[in-house]
Amino acid sequence: MKKTIYLLLISFIMVFSATAQWSTDPLTNTVVNNMPGSQATPLIAYDANGNFYIGFFSYEAGNYNVRLQYYNFDGVTQWAAGGILVSNHTQNS
Repeated sequence: MKKTIYLLLISFIMVFSATAQWSTDPLTNTVVNNMPGSQATPLIAYDANGNFYIGFFSYEAGNYNVRLQYYNFDGVTQWAAGGILVSNHTQNS
């Protein structure tokens, strides 16, 4: 019985660690958006379940667009690469 519980625990740990997207190297950044152009002013918001959103400006076609990316608790991207486009209106300073 003890061996079964131990194997079950190891299996759960392996499954959850295999799905995480975070790097274990503190010198390696986690890519949020790898689209061409610059990205600026990231903001992060969490929900009650530990999932989180990262909003940022992305410079595309001569304009800073507002984009949003969603991650689950394990750090796995839930939306397409580059996130979703929230606004492509000209941003005034």
